[in-house]
Parts: sequence; structure tokens; C-alpha cells
Amino acid sequence: MHDLVHDLAMIFAGEFCSRAEEHEKAVEIGMKTRHLSHIAKEDYPISKLLEVCDRIKHTRTFLEINLNKWESFNVENAPCILLLSQLKYLRALSFKSVRLESLPDSIGKLTHLRYLNLSHTNIVSLPESLGSLYKLQTLKLYGCGRLKMLPVSMQDLVNLRHLDIRRTRLNEMPRGMSKLKSLQFLSDYVVGKDEGNKIRELGALANLHQSICISHLENVVNTPQLENLVLVGCTEMDFSPTGDPPRSLRYLEISYSDKLASSATLMNSQFHWLTQLSIQSEFGGASVKSFPKEGWLPASLEILRLNNIKSVETLECKGLAHLTSLQALDIYGCHKLENIEGEKLPASLILLNIDSIPLLGKRCELGKRCKMKDPQ
Repeated sequence: MHDLVHDLAMIFAGEFCSRAEEHEKAVEIGMKTRHLSHIAKEDYPISKLLEVCDRIKHTRTFLEINLNKWESFNVENAPCILLLSQLKYLRALSFKSVRLESLPDSIGKLTHLRYLNLSHTNIVSLPESLGSLYKLQTLKLYGCGRLKMLPVSMQDLVNLRHLDIRRTRLNEMPRGMSKLKSLQFLSDYVVGKDEGNKIRELGALANLHQSICISHLENVVNTPQLENLVLVGCTEMDFSPTGDPPRSLRYLEISYSDKLASSATLMNSQFHWLTQLSIQSEFGGASVKSFPKEGWLPASLEILRLNNIKSVETLECKGLAHLTSLQALDIYGCHKLENIEGEKLPASLILLNIDSIPLLGKRCELGKRCKMKDPQ
């Protein structure tokens, strides 16, 4: 079946797609070729393609394929990467798993490039000319274990939508990441110490989707910059017992990040200055039936919101008793919640809002806000 699909694809691809190694002579590659692949092996060096630059100059896609990532990259191929600067119509370029250590400055001449994949290469640094690729939408650097920094010109890639820098050795982000307003996927953000690469740069990236790993948070400790932190879809994140969050942090929202509950006991000891906490969706999966336990929440809380927590069946007043500054408690859509255990809510409570909690219907009129001078 695989061969049939391959043959069918080749029929439709016709003379527009070509695999360099299938031709004994490079001159056999058709002038109408728009998508070209080359296998990185010694019996067909890239240098052969130099002979027919005029024939392939309209190529839109060039894929360098390494079937064995442990196989040495043919040293004869390396200087010939310069030929890429002559393929000025390239839209997609991949050197995935090729043991490539650098890119030439001439990469900046590929101004039509939209996709660049350098994953699992030995790249040590990227040229500043990368910033000239103003049409670039996808940059993949996954597994570039020798890469320690990105070029300053990254801020010029205003059309970049996808940036994957997982498993690199970046020490910090380049300055001006806030200018990349088209970014929809950013795998990691490495917080720096300078004004241009601090965590506030993330605030301008309003189109980001999925999860993001933020590292070197110690660079924001004891600085006045981080006041609001929203964690959405961070399924593998939990609170660390080492280090403290920034003292400036006042608002924390946790949404669709179940694993955080497994270390919820650390919240009271770490978030001493937190005034607002919002928890949405599952909090620790089905294992959390009663919330909050004594000592879980920081005493500094003034507002607590619990939204759509599906597993919680009991609200523990004992876990709220030490919240002497709590003024508002908002509980919404917790469909399994049926018990409120304990004698008292905090005396400081001014506003209690319980909505869409069907099992509590006998105790509280749904959908109304109850303003109380004495919530006890």
C-alpha cells in the first residue's frame, strides 16, 4: 500500500518534485522543479547541485534529509550550503537532524522564506542576517543542544508565528520579543536580567496559544515588574519547593493545569503576598474531593474564585478560617459541590457569590449575590 501511495503521489507531483539522489547526473533535474530533497550521504554531495543552479533557481522547497542522525555530515556539503543563497525563491528549508554547525550570512538573502527547520542540528549560533527574513513564519530549533543565544535581529521577524526552542541551552531571550506580535506558539521563554528581555515582554504577545515553559524566573524575584500571572493549560507544571515567586505578585490564575494541585500545600508557604487567586477547571484531577485543606491558601488572599472545578464535593471552611483578609468568595459551576463543612466563614467576608451549583440549591438561592454584614 505504501508503494502504491508513493507512486500515485509521484504521478501527481510529476516534474515539479524531485529527489536529487535519484539522478545520476544533476543535469537530469528538471527546470520545472519546485520541491527538491537531498539525502545527506557521501555518494551524492550537495556540490553536484552547484552545477545546475540555473535549473533549480526557482525551487520553492529544499529538504536536506539525514536518515541516520549519527551519520557524519559530508564535509564537502558544508561549503556548498552557500548555494542556498542562489535559490532566492525558497519558501521552505529544512536541515533537520543534519550535523550542521552554522549557517552562512547569505541566509538573509532568502527573503521569501516562510519555514526554516534546524532541529537536532549542531548549530552554535545564528547569523544576524536572520532578521532579514521578514516573511518567516516558522522557526524550529528543537534539540539544538549547543545553541546558547538567539540573534538580536530576532525582533525583526514580525511575521513569525511558531518558535520552538525546546531542549536548547539558551541563557536568555533576545531583546524586543514583544515586537513579535504574530507569535501563536512559543515553546519556552527564558527570562533575562536586562530591561529588553524581562518577563513583561510576554505581555504583548496576545496571540499565544497552548502552553509555554518559563525558565529563569529567579531573574524576576524582588523586582516590581510581575504583578499578574496567568497559567493556562500548563498540564505538566507544579509548584517547586525551592525558590520564591516574585514579591510583587498579586494576582494568580490557574486554568486547565491539573497537576498544580499535587503541590498545592506549597502555596501558603510561597505566595505570601498574593491577594487574588482564581482556579478554573480541574484542580488536581479527580483526586481532590475537598477544598481547601488547612494551610493550603496564603493568608493574604482578599479574593478567591473557584470556577468549574468538577471533582470538588466539599468546601472546607476550616481551610478558609485563616484568611482574615478575604472579602470576596466566588464559586461557579462546581457541579459536584454539595457540602459546606465547618462552622464559620471568615469574618472579613463581604461578598459571597454561589452560582450554577445544583446540589447546593437547597441551601442557597442560585444566581444571586448575597451581600452580608455578618456572613456567619
